[in-house]
Amino acid sequence: MKLCLLAPRFPFPENGGDVVRINSIARYLKGKGNELILISFCFGEIKLKIYL
Repeated sequence: MKLCLLAPRFPFPENGGDVVRINSIARYLKGKGNELILISFCFGEIKLKIYL
């Protein structure tokens, strides 16, 4: 199933409780075999190197 996850903050790096919760929910849904699309607010420039 394809799911769209809306988040009030970009979930990386994990530096707060709200971000940890967003990542926990995303990992749980991904572990159940779902395809996730993340939409979040982002302030400033973010450089990522993420391997899922």
